Amino acid sequence: MRSRPTNNLAVILASRGDLVHAAEHFREAVRLSRMRPRCTSELAEVLEQQGMHEEAQRQLAEAQRLRELSGTH
Repeated sequence: MRSRPTNNLAVILASRGDLVHAAEHFREAVRLSRMRPRCTSELAEVLEQQGMHEEAQRQLAEAQRLRELSGTH
């Protein structure tokens, strides 16, 4: 599976309120493409909505690190 379709599916699931499955697909998108700060940020957002604040903060920090590495602040 490729990261973009996986991420798109996660966005759809999140928009429908299926946060558990959305998080699973965001995690997979991140795994498939480690240099994807957008996927990581979206995962953080879904985790925050689920009340998983500490993990969400870790993912936000990782997204920022990835942005800095890629030069896309």
